[in-house]
Amino acid sequence: MGLEEKVEQTRIKTERARQLAGEGMTQREIAAAIGMTQKGVSLMLKRAGISKQDHAIMQRKVATAGAAQPVRKPRAPGGGRPPAGDHGEHVQHMPSLTVRLPPDTLAGLKALSAVTGTPTWRLVDQAVRQSLQQVTGATAEDVRRLSKRELARIKAAHPLAR
Repeated sequence: MGLEEKVEQTRIKTERARQLAGEGMTQREIAAAIGMTQKGVSLMLKRAGISKQDHAIMQRKVATAGAAQPVRKPRAPGGGRPPAGDHGEHVQHMPSLTVRLPPDTLAGLKALSAVTGTPTWRLVDQAVRQSLQQVTGATAEDVRRLSKRELARIKAAHPLAR
């Protein structure tokens, strides 16, 4: 395909885009109708002298003159990722802890996290909980009592943490 043919095809697409814009179609609809991307249609209309504001005015005129349906605005994107903590809590509201580990332990932790798809903080949490369950006797009673006191202190310092 020569350069002249490409220029002619672009001219035809531009005229068609202009016509469809005049009919009140959105850029997304125009893009689907003429086989281009929405960004391409936007640039094409801009080069044809139709600004975003002019296109919006055209859409409103067609919408009010024709059908009673209002022109819908595109929806805003979602609110992001859902909370990752237990019981739907935000991880950022949890108290943080810095831990120093030997290189081989850290490598193992990261590898386990990657293979299982479990965040490292959850793996550490599970390991600590299992260790606490294995403690028995008087030591277990001391750990329970001190843990209760420490939990009250942490909740006072971090009110958003559960």
